[in-house]
Amino acid sequence: MGATATTYWPHPAEFSVITPRRKPARATTFQPPVGAGPRKPLHLDGRAAPLEVSTAGPALAVARGARRMQFPIARLSRILVRGRVHWEGDALALCLRQRVPVVFLDSRAQPIGAALALQAQPGALDELLTEFVDRPHWRARYENWLRSRRLRVLLDWRRRRAVAGMPLTRAEWVETVRAQVYVPDVTPHRSAAGASYALALVTLARSGARTQYRSFDGGVLALGADLGRLLDLRIALQMGTLARSLDGCESVKARGFEGGAAEHEAFLIEQLERLRRRVGEWVEPWP
Repeated sequence: MGATATTYWPHPAEFSVITPRRKPARATTFQPPVGAGPRKPLHLDGRAAPLEVSTAGPALAVARGARRMQFPIARLSRILVRGRVHWEGDALALCLRQRVPVVFLDSRAQPIGAALALQAQPGALDELLTEFVDRPHWRARYENWLRSRRLRVLLDWRRRRAVAGMPLTRAEWVETVRAQVYVPDVTPHRSAAGASYALALVTLARSGARTQYRSFDGGVLALGADLGRLLDLRIALQMGTLARSLDGCESVKARGFEGGAAEHEAFLIEQLERLRRRVGEWVEPWP
């Protein structure tokens, strides 16, 4: 997907410097053509100035002061919200009815929660996980599976580096495995945590699985968050030092993420299929 694969409104360049106007701005409305192109994400950034989100028929109307834009809900795949974005109830309900998840990010662009539609129809993985979390030792088995997937991401990354003529030393490899596989929360930087989490939610919804599963012992299997972190780790390793150099360049990072969205989604689907097979092995032998 090219540079038009994502919508970031308002564009960061528009509010980096605010120039006072002598005359009030004329209200403007822009509505993309309804049938053009595939669904794409919408990034709403209200850090510099608040945004108001309402409805305009089958579209979301987003206003900042006198400026107003419309985004047909049928063209949106997911919405990421950051800063002061004020929603009318009807606008949020429209997103839920059309099964468009709304992900809320904090000041560091880390996901803090989401508004999701009720599950439409459970899939095979959902049925297996519902039964799985009611079994003893579910947590240890699931965490072992997560560690194995993080290790696989690292092994693929190490192989690509070796092919590119940039092999890791043994000390670098051991430290990376320790930090990312066994103590993943110590990593100080993530390149696309919010976008990864949002895409994980969309992929789960399409597969008929939930984002969380409550266990018999009061625990939570946070599948959506775990998949998002796994994808984010993969992207951060691929980007390397480039990820840090893009800090603050939100629209650039958003377009970069969407440029590889098909590959990212394929990666998530692969993880879900592997999890389905593994959980099936754990659940089926149960007497």
